[in-house]
Amino acid sequence: GCQPSDEVSFGFRGDETARWLPDSSGFWYTRVGRAFKEAYLDYVDARTGQCETIVRESSEHFLNVSDCIGQTGYGRYRFSNMITPDGRYAVWQSERSGKAHFYLYDTNTHELLRDITPFSGIACRILCYDQDSHMLYYTANDIPGQSEPYYHVLCSTCIDTGEVKVLTPEDGEHQISTNGKWFVDTYSRVDTPPVTVLRNLDGNVEKVLARADIQELISLGYIVPEPFRVKAADGETDLYGILIRPADMKAGEHYPLVDYVYGGPQMYITPKSFTFDALQGRELSGGLETMALCGICGMIMDGRGTPGRGTDFHWYSDKNLHGCCGLEDHVCALKQLKELYPFLDLSQVGIWGSSAGGAMAARAILEYPEVYCAAVASAGDYDNRIYAAGWAEHYYGPYDEELYRKGDVASLTGNLQGKLMLAHGLMDWNVIPAQVIRLVDSLVLENKDFVEIVNEDNLNFIIYVEKIIKEMK
Repeated sequence: GCQPSDEVSFGFRGDETARWLPDSSGFWYTRVGRAFKEAYLDYVDARTGQCETIVRESSEHFLNVSDCIGQTGYGRYRFSNMITPDGRYAVWQSERSGKAHFYLYDTNTHELLRDITPFSGIACRILCYDQDSHMLYYTANDIPGQSEPYYHVLCSTCIDTGEVKVLTPEDGEHQISTNGKWFVDTYSRVDTPPVTVLRNLDGNVEKVLARADIQELISLGYIVPEPFRVKAADGETDLYGILIRPADMKAGEHYPLVDYVYGGPQMYITPKSFTFDALQGRELSGGLETMALCGICGMIMDGRGTPGRGTDFHWYSDKNLHGCCGLEDHVCALKQLKELYPFLDLSQVGIWGSSAGGAMAARAILEYPEVYCAAVASAGDYDNRIYAAGWAEHYYGPYDEELYRKGDVASLTGNLQGKLMLAHGLMDWNVIPAQVIRLVDSLVLENKDFVEIVNEDNLNFIIYVEKIIKEMK
């Protein structure tokens, strides 16, 4: 049978991809095939060394078996899969129905027994399992009664009956920790301050631990973001985002807008909780609160092609990395935002992002020069032919020259009309400097004027950004 690969880790090199049973009689691990079209749950008997595959799943598109924003997994185990402590059952997360559910397998026969989460929601991160009661506790989103499909709540399921119970019904993003006997739940929204409570295993609130008081924060100038909903470019799909108004707005005046973006299909970036840590601190809010103090509006929105909404939504990115997770949706949303917020000046729209967001920002000003007048692209992977093969193959599939060429941002440099700033750290080991050098070379060949800043002093970077902001205003 298949054998554990070098990728199997019990946590010594970060997240676990393998996990022992409590009695150390064996361990299970999840492995993923090339281009994420196949995934397996394997079990190894520690006494005999025998390895067997309990679950195998495949897809014609790509499997979303884990993510990088902490919304899937089981403790430090990277995946939302497990084998029960008694070794009898395996729980496997699958999107085979179009939305992620948990499926129960017999570890002896490898037979699929049932969907243990037969609900309309999306089953996400396993928090704990009680062997005595056979209760599985986990987070889920896309739950009826929530104002956004992205909000995560705490649920429980008895693996014997498949009865799902929502334990945290409050409307908002729930961030939960547990010791297996109690849950500490902090829930909030970007426009609603956090409340932290202690819950028992039935979800009942035993005690309110804290309620955030944001009055001092407001007095210091913090601007509470406003959630919005618009339609995607298909005219049908609902999209969700936030808008941050500029400080000291004056009636009758119009204000520039900055679109903060990330073009990677492995995560979404719109903050859902008040403390903006849905991405575990990744670039926070794109600096939009600071820009608001300069008189600039800011928006963050996730288009089609991102996770958290099921396969129909996510598979927009299949063979379509160059679609940048709905860049066309952002363009379509701008006109709708103008109707919602008449003070927006759509003649002064900027865009910025880093990494896949840098690639998206550069592509935006080149593909839609009539929409975006300024862009800041930081450490962009402008051509996935020279980026990590595993990431590109996840969505493009194995190398196909014609398809991969569609993702080369340099092919669009002749369209440049507005202000484009390219920033890149020359010691970046992830998105290598060759990415930006090749793009600059293409700009030179297109005879585009530019100013080069090569200095370790970050002050030069700040001065240049301020210059762009002033020109936008």
